[in-house]
Amino acid sequence: VGEPVKKIQDVQAMLECASRMEQESALAYNRWANECSVNADSVSKKLFEDLVADEERHYDNYDTELENLKKFGEKYLALQSIERSKSQSSGGGAE
Repeated sequence: VGEPVKKIQDVQAMLECASRMEQESALAYNRWANECSVNADSVSKKLFEDLVADEERHYDNYDTELENLKKFGEKYLALQSIERSKSQSSGGGAE
């Protein structure tokens, strides 16, 4: 069931929202993996387990970004942008 799109301008609020969404997704995928297990569907179970692992990595990334933002303040965002630009211009590419 869809919800209206939230327009968030504050970076910390964006990261917190994204983090919550990753947690919710991981919980849902985990429930679905368990349901697949109950129904002996090992292929789908593996798919959902892989999705849980991806969501947990995403959550960890957002958690790290939130910690860095709290630790270094708004300057962190500018530094991050500068480093990404340097990487792209040297052929390192964006992640």
